[in-house]
Amino acid sequence: MKLHLIALLSLAAPLILCACSKKDDAPAEPAAEQAAPEANAATAEPAAEAEAPAAEAQAEAPSPLEMAGDKYGNGVTMAEAITVSELLARADELDGQRVRVEGEVLEVCKKKGCWMNVAGDQPGTQVRIKVQDDVIVFPTSAEGKYAVAEGLVKKMPLSLEETRAHLAHEAEEQGREFDPASVTQAITMVRVDGLGAMIRDSK
Repeated sequence: MKLHLIALLSLAAPLILCACSKKDDAPAEPAAEQAAPEANAATAEPAAEAEAPAAEAQAEAPSPLEMAGDKYGNGVTMAEAITVSELLARADELDGQRVRVEGEVLEVCKKKGCWMNVAGDQPGTQVRIKVQDDVIVFPTSAEGKYAVAEGLVKKMPLSLEETRAHLAHEAEEQGREFDPASVTQAITMVRVDGLGAMIRDSK
């Protein structure tokens, strides 16, 4: 019985990491942070959902910059942005650091609006901006618009089992079909725990 309980707990762990918090319904979130079976570590990806940025980081946030668009959270305070490709390439070095990224919004969490995937500067790359549930809520209407977001870089290596659970959870919350057997490689998720963002119609 003990072994059975431990097994159940080990399967549940990745879901807690990779998705919207389950205060309401069943799993649904982080595009896990991506449903594509291509476990592409280059996808700044789907974010395992962990609760947002540390409170200290938010408290230390400087005044937001004046810029066009709808403001979410603290808005944006950094003048210089980093490209998604550079963020992915320097994930080890940037882990825990504050960055600004921008790009087209590809997808938004349909369950709670607690994350959005932003397209990178190179084909096939993207980064997930994950925010704290119910503190910042991105609308699904943001898809197709341009986002400028700021937050703390978080790198999370997942096992194959965690990868499958994460992608399955994301697919469920986004209403997509998913076959765990289609995923044969573990992924390393690189996301930005968002402190603020500006979303506008175009760059």
